Amino acid sequence: MARVRRPVGAFRGGLIGFLLGVSMVGGYGYFRLLDDYKQASSALLLSVDELKQSTTQMSTHLSRISSLESAISKLESSSATKKQVDSLRGEYTKLLESEHLEVLNLRAHVWGIEQDLHNLTKRDTSVRI
Repeated sequence: MARVRRPVGAFRGGLIGFLLGVSMVGGYGYFRLLDDYKQASSALLLSVDELKQSTTQMSTHLSRISSLESAISKLESSSATKKQVDSLRGEYTKLLESEHLEVLNLRAHVWGIEQDLHNLTKRDTSVRI
């Protein structure tokens, strides 16, 4: 009996080629997927680091703001109000006016003493021998 050759080689070669092509495309796709995943992970880590830095910077700014607010509140409690400054200004003006009046009174008194001394010296200018 003679063996009849069947034309299956083309089908078998096509199937093997198809499977080889699918596995190569799958491997390439998997490689690209891993590469994209690696890039996305590194971008995410970079973003997380930037977020951490900005969060640290923000907390530093917030602590500075809170310390400045406490310093401002201390200054507000120890500083004088406009009403207090106005009343002190009025008192100071009154003190200056009273000092000025006292100086004028003192000058008038000294002038009076000078006049009395001058009058006394005019009367007793003659010398008796």
